[in-house]
Amino acid sequence: MKKILIWGLLLILITACSYNSMAIMAVKDYLDDYINFNNNVEESMNKYVEGENISEEQKKIYKEILERQYRNLNYEIINESYEDNKAIIGVKVTVYNLYKVQKDADDYLVNHEEEFYTKGVYDKDKFILYKLNLMKQTDERITYLIDFKVNKIENKWIVDQPSNSDLDKIHGT
Repeated sequence: MKKILIWGLLLILITACSYNSMAIMAVKDYLDDYINFNNNVEESMNKYVEGENISEEQKKIYKEILERQYRNLNYEIINESYEDNKAIIGVKVTVYNLYKVQKDADDYLVNHEEEFYTKGVYDKDKFILYKLNLMKQTDERITYLIDFKVNKIENKWIVDQPSNSDLDKIHGT
């Protein structure tokens, strides 16, 4: 009888652990899609960049920057909480600090605007290329905390669409 009780408790424990780990796996799969730069991530990136008001050359550079960002993303699951068919998975995400690079470039522009003149007129494209080149070269990284919401739908854990703020963290912007 004691053996049956022990095996029963062990089975419940294993089932509970695998139930919970599936939400974590959904988040890992989501982030690994960025790291592996899968087709969905590439399509989303292309749509995002195409919406930017920059030249085709600048879009090409920006895509290279974002692909580098995604492929070099690091993450660590730091906590998890469950309630029924919902989970929140806390993750530390480390990415290139593109926000700081952009801010530094904007600050530089304030005191050095004349460097971005063409024939005596401010040349926005010249500045954008300057900023993109800085973004492309940076190795400075930053760590953000993101809470991913995950829902169990038809016996499968699905990551909710992250907020724009959380996507900005993944982009480093």
